[in-house]
Amino acid sequence: MDFIITVSLVALATLLLGVMAWMHVRYRKMVADREKILQMGTENKKLQAMLRSLPENYLSPGLKDFIYRTLINNLQQMMELDRSHNRFLQVDLDETIEQRQVAQANPVSDDQHEPITNIEQANHARAGLKALYRYIKIAYESRHLSRQEAQALLNEIEHKLVQTGAEFYTHKAEHAHRQRRYREAIALWNKAAETYTKSRLASQYQKKANHARGQARKLQEEWKEVNRARNEAQAEAMQKKMDAWMEDEESWKKKQLYDE
Repeated sequence: MDFIITVSLVALATLLLGVMAWMHVRYRKMVADREKILQMGTENKKLQAMLRSLPENYLSPGLKDFIYRTLINNLQQMMELDRSHNRFLQVDLDETIEQRQVAQANPVSDDQHEPITNIEQANHARAGLKALYRYIKIAYESRHLSRQEAQALLNEIEHKLVQTGAEFYTHKAEHAHRQRRYREAIALWNKAAETYTKSRLASQYQKKANHARGQARKLQEEWKEVNRARNEAQAEAMQKKMDAWMEDEESWKKKQLYDE
């Protein structure tokens, strides 16, 4: 009898330990799933904000499609991990799929976007592109992208970073030129050229870099001509003042002579 009781107690204890272990594993999985859901939800908010806040047509069709694919993949995973919110997530998923289809049906070159013209826009765009760079690396490391796909997207980001910087410097250089601030305009054109030449894709921007350097040289010559004309005008004005003074002096001398 005692043996049976002992065996029963051992079996019960083993069962309880098993249940506790199962509950612990289940709890840890639930916590891990919740963390994944929060992480993917935060990522989706950032990606959606990027689509809304960047200038229209700023992102290339490839980069834009990567964002939509990431949004869709995250939503599908969130629905698998937490079925209690599937009704709301399904609405977001359907809208995102439709937005992607519209973007695919109407591809627009990223070169047709409004240029970046102020430092706030430039910083915002650069921050968004750098975040997108990290997402692409994560997608590659988790095998959601092939090496070839990831490299192509990373090259597009490099292109956008170069384009953003060069556009900003070019706009500022043209504005400074209109204000006849030659020293500033020349420095900005040279910065635009450096943006092209320092890129790892510099060979693709040789023509644009040469154009920027050519603009800097052109302004340098224009500045010299403006200074020469200004100096001549100043010299001419000074000569007129001297001539007027000499005439007054001669007139005064004649007056003194007549007075005597």
